[in-house]
Amino acid sequence: MIDTHRMTVLDRRRHVASLCLRGMTQREIQKALAQEPINLDNPKNGQPWSVGTVNSDLKAIEAEWMKLAIDSLEQHKARRLAELAEVKRAAWAANDLDKVLRAIQQERDLLGLDKPKQTMLSGEVGLKHKVNEDDLSEAKRSLLRGLSDEDVAASCLPTGTTH
Repeated sequence: MIDTHRMTVLDRRRHVASLCLRGMTQREIQKALAQEPINLDNPKNGQPWSVGTVNSDLKAIEAEWMKLAIDSLEQHKARRLAELAEVKRAAWAANDLDKVLRAIQQERDLLGLDKPKQTMLSGEVGLKHKVNEDDLSEAKRSLLRGLSDEDVAASCLPTGTTH
């Protein structure tokens, strides 16, 4: 037998979830719980539920939704892997090595076993920012502070020359 407290929490969360999915804020949900047609007050004191209770309910609801989404994704992956295993069995039986290799690659893709593919981008990036000469000079001084006198002198030479 489920206790009445648990039933109250489940019923309230069912309403909170429904109202949340309609785009209501926590305050709007709190008010809606106490009004028609829901009329759901705290049975301990007969007062409307607090915004804090609504907030706690929303956290619990969102955690449950996340768990369901993860479980659903895992179930979907498991089914696809079982289907691919069947495709591989049939392909092996038919000695269709191309189909076997494609099924193996689909498994690898589904499980994320391959390194991410890199995409190289090229082109020009325009920079529209004016630099104040004083700021530039300060930046140069700041960069040069950590260098020795010899490094500073070398940085002033044209590229490819030595001192």
